[in-house]
Amino acid sequence: YVREFSALDSEAKKRGFTIYFPHKSIPMLPRVLSENLCSLNERVDRLVFVFQIHLDQSGRVEKFKLFEGIIHSRRRFTYEEVDEILDNPNNSPKKDKEFLESLLPLKDLILLLRSKRLAHGYNFRTPDVDIQLDRELKFKEAVKAEETISHQLIEECMLLANICAASYFNYGIFRTHPTPDFNAISRLDSELADIGIFPDKTNDIHKKVLSIQEQADKLEIRETVDKMIIKSLKRAEYTYENVGHFGLGFERYTHFTSPIRRYSDLILHRLLKSIISKDKKQEKYINSQLPYTTKLITSLEGETTKIAWDYEDLVFVRWSKENEKKEFQGIVTDLGDKNKDTIVKLEEGAFGARVFCKFEKNLRLAPFDKVKVRIKKAVLIGIKTFGEISEVL
Repeated sequence: YVREFSALDSEAKKRGFTIYFPHKSIPMLPRVLSENLCSLNERVDRLVFVFQIHLDQSGRVEKFKLFEGIIHSRRRFTYEEVDEILDNPNNSPKKDKEFLESLLPLKDLILLLRSKRLAHGYNFRTPDVDIQLDRELKFKEAVKAEETISHQLIEECMLLANICAASYFNYGIFRTHPTPDFNAISRLDSELADIGIFPDKTNDIHKKVLSIQEQADKLEIRETVDKMIIKSLKRAEYTYENVGHFGLGFERYTHFTSPIRRYSDLILHRLLKSIISKDKKQEKYINSQLPYTTKLITSLEGETTKIAWDYEDLVFVRWSKENEKKEFQGIVTDLGDKNKDTIVKLEEGAFGARVFCKFEKNLRLAPFDKVKVRIKKAVLIGIKTFGEISEVL
């Protein structure tokens, strides 16, 4: 549907990604494609690019095949429906019984794959916050998104396909995450010491991170500490040469599964099709463009992420404007000093909203202290909420 050098391709390349807001999305491709012709709707035929992957009892990939085909989706499940089936297989509706023959073995396999992956990669608990808006696009509520077994089924299957896709080339489009440098780890050690976490003295970064997370679990601050770890790492990016993916613990990795919403995946599909069809001329042309294309996509990823975050901040600030002078409970996420504000993240009212408070040395705050914060002023133009800490809990 999206041909090279077409108007569709040109516009998709400019956008790079679909942008997701709480109330709507701005798609990379026209909705007639992204929500219809290229969407796996129930009981209709759709063109697909398929990985058929064979695994042994230990979860090791024995062989795989990539081919173009047609899929006829017989049943479209929500995450909640799959969770209910897997939690209560004996109480599943009759119409879903046949799917248990696939879902139950898949669940066991996924749990095995996940445990093997985390032996080398990382499990960072940084759940998304789902923001709900009312009809006037004003803040309604914010709920922490919980990862369940149904989410893990999708995630691990996608990771498998992405790993297999990356094995087709040595020069192409990789999703990479560089290993952190020594200085970044040293700074993280210093920050963690301030909150009473002392990582194991080891040059093995994986063991060090596990020891940090274990201590964070005991202090019940795992999510916040995981964010500190991620903040200390280099950003994941798209590159035409492989340097591995530190966060996932993979030697080779790419993005294959979302050509509707990521231009990187769309380009990868073209590259893979040229490889399996042995079209050397097309493969050579695509590769010649990758030094520029990978830089462009990485830049667009940063821009689209910032747009989504700025909109969420604006939603929170509009809520703060209507709640000036009121007090809410929050947690200190960033300690300030005489040159910068202390940041409090709200845990009630508008969960996840940030409030910038003037640093006061007499308060003797520590990271992750629970506090009461009073909203003083919400600035819409600067997209910032200012407040003052009224009580340390």
